[in-house]
Amino acid sequence: MSTTEPKKRFRWEAAHTVIAFTLTLLLIVYVVFGFLIWVAVQNSFSQSQENAQRGADLVARQTAWTIGSARNTLDLAVAVIDNRPETFGSEQAALTADAIAQMPANAELVLFDASGDVMPSASSGHLPDTFADAELFEAARNGQEWGISGQMQSEATGEPIFIVTRRITDAGRFTGVAALVFDAGVVSRIWEPLDLGDDSSASIVRDDGWVVSRFPALEEPLNAGDTVSFQAAQESETSGTVPRAVVSRVDGVSRVVAFTKLPQYGVISFGTVSQDAALSGLWSASITVMWLLGPISLALLAGSFLTASLLNKSARTQESLSQALQNNELLFREIHHRVKNNLQSVASLLQLQPIAREIKQEMAQRIAAMSAVHEHIYRSSNFATVNAKGYLETLIEGIRAGQSDNIDVKLDLNDVTVDKDTAMPLGLILNEVVSNAFKHAFPDGKKGTVSVTLDKQDDTKGVLIVQDDGVGFDPEVKSKGIGRRLVSGMALQIDAEVETSGSDGSYFKLTFPLAE
Repeated sequence: MSTTEPKKRFRWEAAHTVIAFTLTLLLIVYVVFGFLIWVAVQNSFSQSQENAQRGADLVARQTAWTIGSARNTLDLAVAVIDNRPETFGSEQAALTADAIAQMPANAELVLFDASGDVMPSASSGHLPDTFADAELFEAARNGQEWGISGQMQSEATGEPIFIVTRRITDAGRFTGVAALVFDAGVVSRIWEPLDLGDDSSASIVRDDGWVVSRFPALEEPLNAGDTVSFQAAQESETSGTVPRAVVSRVDGVSRVVAFTKLPQYGVISFGTVSQDAALSGLWSASITVMWLLGPISLALLAGSFLTASLLNKSARTQESLSQALQNNELLFREIHHRVKNNLQSVASLLQLQPIAREIKQEMAQRIAAMSAVHEHIYRSSNFATVNAKGYLETLIEGIRAGQSDNIDVKLDLNDVTVDKDTAMPLGLILNEVVSNAFKHAFPDGKKGTVSVTLDKQDDTKGVLIVQDDGVGFDPEVKSKGIGRRLVSGMALQIDAEVETSGSDGSYFKLTFPLAE
C-alpha cells in the first residue's frame, strides 16, 4: 500500500513581497530611465531651437545694422559726388572716410559710371574693372534702388565677399552705381562669441536663395532656394524654427535650424546648432548611467534576498519593541498618576498643619496647579507636550470654586501646545495672577470681570493675557507675599516676558515659547 505526501500549499510570505517589490522597482527604474532619456532628447532639441533662434536673432540685428549703415554711407557718398561718379576725388574720399570707418564691419567704397566701368579714384581690387555684366548693375540700370549680392570671390585675394549697391541718378538720368564691398567673414565675427557648440553655423541668405555670407565660409557661391530651411523661412512671416533637424548640403551635418526675416533688406538670417553636438553629452551620460545601473540592479536583487531572510527576525524584534513601548507608556501613565496622587497627599497633609488658613489655601492652589499638569499628561497619549488650553481651563475652574459669585470670568482660550517643562511654570503663573485678581481686584463685594486670553503670537511664541476691571494696583508698592517673586522666577525659568499695568484695572501679559 503506497501513500503520497500531500502537496504543500504555496504561501505568500514577506520574502516573496521583497523580491517582487525589487523586480517591480527595477522595472520602474528602467522605464523611468527610458522616459527621462526621451524627455531629455525633447528638451535638448527645444533648447537647441532656442539657442539657434537666439543666434539667428543676433545675426539679424547685426545684419540690419550693417546693411542700414551701408545704405546711410552710400547715401552720403552719392550726396558728396552730387550724383556724378566722375566727380569723386580726394576731397570726396575724405568726406566719406569717417562714415566708412564708423561702420560695424570693414568695407571699401567702389563707384561705377553709367556704362559699368569702375571709377579709378574710387576703385577696389576686390571687384573687376567693369561691372556692366553684373546682375546688380543691370538691376540698378533697370530702376532697382538698392541691391545686395550673393557671395562673390575677391579678384585680389580670392576670399569670399559680398556687396551692397545703390543706384545713382541725376535729374532722373541713370549715372552709375555706388557699392560697398564687405568681407563675407562678417558673420563669423558675430557667431563665434556665442559658442553654440561644434558644427554650429550661421548665414545670411537673399530672398531668392543666394547665400550672402556664411560661417563656416562657403568655398563657392551657393543657392539654397530649394532647401527645407529656406522654404520654411519663406512660408513664415517673421521668424521661427524648422520643426525637425535638417541635414546640410554643404557638409552633411544634421542641424537644428532657426531663422529671422529682414524683409526691409531682402535677406533672411539663419542660425543652426548641431544636433549631434547637442545630444553627445546626453548619450555619454546615458551610457555611463547604464553601466552604473547594471551592478546596482544586481546588488538590489542580492540585497532583496538578504532582506527577505531578515524580515522574520525583524518582525519578531518589532513585536517585542512594540510590547516594550506599550509597557513604557503604561509605566509613564502610572508615574504621572502616582505623582498626582502624591501631590494631592501633600495638599491633604498641608491642611493639617497649624498655619494660617489663607496660606494653606494659596499653597493648595499651587499644588493643584502642579498636580493638574501630571493629570493632563497621563490622560493623554503625548508625554512630551501639553495642550495648554485644556490644562488652563482645569486650573481656572479650580480657582473659581468657592469664590464669590460677584466676579465673572470670561475665557478666550485657543489651542496652544507647550512642552512639558513649560506647562507647570505656566500653570503656576496663571494661578498666581488669577488668584490675585479674585483676592484684591474687587474689594467689599464689588462686581467685576476677570478675562483670560490664550493665543499664538506667531509660530514660536504664545501669549497669555489676564486682565480685570477692578481697582488696579500700584506697581511701585512692594508686595508682601511671594506671588510676584514666584511669577518672575517662573517666567525666567521658561524664558518668558512679562508685561503688567495697574491703571484702569489690572493687566498682565505673558509671552512664552511654544513647543517646537
